[in-house]
Amino acid sequence: MIFKERYTTVKDFLETISNSMIECTTLYGEKKLVPAESLLFRPSVYGFIEANGKILVMKMKSNGKYTLPGGGIEKGETILAALKREIKEEVGIETTDEQISRGERELLFLRSLE
Repeated sequence: MIFKERYTTVKDFLETISNSMIECTTLYGEKKLVPAESLLFRPSVYGFIEANGKILVMKMKSNGKYTLPGGGIEKGETILAALKREIKEEVGIETTDEQISRGERELLFLRSLE
């Protein structure tokens, strides 16, 4: 059985997929079926960086697609710390707590750098 629906909670997802195959997309855009039990839950954080009315996006070398700066949250790391680390790693911008604003649904974004 293949599932492509969206789930509201991790628990709903895990209950639905037990003993199932899940269609996943690789960084290169390839579709692959993988056993559900082999998937790991990895929380991530991504940020909008706005300057001069424009949003910074990054072009991925692996597939040419655009994405926001961000990535996985390390074990024991706060969401805020993870976002600051990922922005520094991916675009080389040091951020302060005051520049980070929290939006709805736990979204974080960077205030204008002007």
